[in-house]
Parts: sequence; structure tokens; C-alpha cells
Amino acid sequence: MRRVRSGALALSMVISVAACGDPIAPADVAGVYHATIFTVRFDNDVPIDVLAAGAALTIDLNADGTTTGELVVPVVPGVFSEAFTESMAGTYRLNDDRVTFDSEVDTFVDDFVFIFEGGNLQATYTFFSGNRTGFVTMVLTKE
Repeated sequence: MRRVRSGALALSMVISVAACGDPIAPADVAGVYHATIFTVRFDNDVPIDVLAAGAALTIDLNADGTTTGELVVPVVPGVFSEAFTESMAGTYRLNDDRVTFDSEVDTFVDDFVFIFEGGNLQATYTFFSGNRTGFVTMVLTKE
């Protein structure tokens, strides 16, 4: 009976370790990223492609947890009433496969929780504007 129990325990430990995988380290996410998807959708409306309207986001994640880069957003009727350009200088946090930003200048990107997967950072953020619900989808692709 003991052999069965210890064998089952050993098997469950192997399965647990295999399921966990290797942890993601700052060196894994470090690099230069560009926004390749940046859409805003209200309720069930058609998504608005903010990149096609002239937006751009480039952010460099350094292995030491610091960031540099730039966010450029044009006027997008119904979404952004003013054009702006902001620095993405600041820091990022890595928690498991999740990446969050803390820019020196507070940007809406700081509110997102990105998932690191396949060399990309992906986020969907829900917000409320008046009586409408909005959804921002952003994918940052590593160079």
C-alpha cells in the first residue's frame, strides 16, 4: 500500500511541476515593442482602428524594469477629442505572465494589464464613458 501512495504522490508532483513551466523573467520580456493593434469599441459598435487614424505606441522594456518610448494619439472623433503625445518613460512590473506600466506621465496605458504570450503583450481594457461601455484592445509586438 505504501508503494502505491508514494508512487501516486511522486506522479502528482511531476504533473504539478510540468504544469507550472518556467517563470517569465524580465530578460524574457525586455525589448522594443510597437503597437500593431489598437482598437476602441463602444457597446456593440464596429471597432475603431486608432492606429489607422495615426496613433502610434513604441515602448522599450529594459531588463532592469525601466521603460522608454512614446505614445502618439491623434484626434479620433468619438474617442479622443484632443491629440497628444506622451513619453512612456517609467517602469514596468512583471507578475507571472502579466505586465503593467507606471509611466512618469500618467497615461491610459498604465491602466492596462498586458499578458505576455508568444513575444507579444496583449490587453483588453473596459471603461465607461457616460452611459456607454468601451473596450480598448491593444497588442504590442516585440521587434
